[in-house]
Amino acid sequence: MVTVKKLSMVITGAALSSLCVGLEVTQAHPGHSPFVPHEISSPLTAGGQDVLIVPPDASGRPVYSVFTGLSTFLAVGQETGGQFSLFDLTVTPQNGPPPHRHFDQDEAFYVLDGELRFLLGNEAIVATPGTFAYIPRGRRHQFFNPSTTPARLLALTVPSGFEGFFAEEGRLVTDPSNPPPPRTDFTEIAPIAARYDTALALEPEPSDIPQGLRDFILVPPGAPNRPSFNEAGSLFTSLASSEETDGLFSLFNVLLTPQAEPKQLQRSDRKSQSFYILDGEVTFQIGDKTTVGTPGTFVYLPEGTSYTYQNLGTTPARTLLLSTPASVPEPASALGLLGLGAFGTVSLRKRREKQENLS
Repeated sequence: MVTVKKLSMVITGAALSSLCVGLEVTQAHPGHSPFVPHEISSPLTAGGQDVLIVPPDASGRPVYSVFTGLSTFLAVGQETGGQFSLFDLTVTPQNGPPPHRHFDQDEAFYVLDGELRFLLGNEAIVATPGTFAYIPRGRRHQFFNPSTTPARLLALTVPSGFEGFFAEEGRLVTDPSNPPPPRTDFTEIAPIAARYDTALALEPEPSDIPQGLRDFILVPPGAPNRPSFNEAGSLFTSLASSEETDGLFSLFNVLLTPQAEPKQLQRSDRKSQSFYILDGEVTFQIGDKTTVGTPGTFVYLPEGTSYTYQNLGTTPARTLLLSTPASVPEPASALGLLGLGAFGTVSLRKRREKQENLS
């Protein structure tokens, strides 16, 4: 029988303060180093950090030609206070890293385009757009593009720091139409990976998870059997909870229904929150500034940022909502928790246990 986990919740939904912090919203500016935050002509800060908005074309962001394809830096540690880094990875056909593990970072993938094959522990999974996978530190994993066309995925590392590997292993792209050839000699790549606490994991994992290591999370497209709730006319579906990531982050897929009137949906007080727009248009009011995010837009809002977001269009919109450290929005009424019921956590270990029990 699949073990049922209780989703950790933190009550939110308070109305935004009328005393919004006046913030300037700017686009990411070209930088010479991935370790130096983007230049800002009119500084915008909250809690000592800058609001970061990266447009769909990621103009001005560092791009590296790496052995798996291209790695575009959407956010790095100096921009997120060291909490996380986020990359847009293009994986060329018949390519991917060998099985490996990270010892100091958790990782998560969200497939955007194409088809990938994930190896999670000893189990291979076909991952199509909308698939989410969480890989705790110390666990064997791999992604591979088995097709004849490129694939894309978001790669989240918590905490930050893995941008250093891409910058050291890769070659900076100055002309996107003609990227430099990547390294292909793994005798060169392996020592670089070791400096970032990453090692090959060619041997299968033991059947029992070693003590102290957490389980994978695999969420297929549509997120069946994942916790969800409605708030302010929008559907929040959990992809990863605080409990499942040991408090590192939480991630939601949020379906925003068209709103005729602006809704005060969120305020980031003690947590930083980030958005990646998947479909439609999402309008953000950040202080006294308004910006519209279209598919592919990334928005990072540091701790203490006052903001609202809503769908002012005529068709539904979808966005990923990342909270770091983890915080989970829930219905404004605590009674709404009763409506959530008990939801099963999708994990490979539990799925195997269920299969074994049925056999």
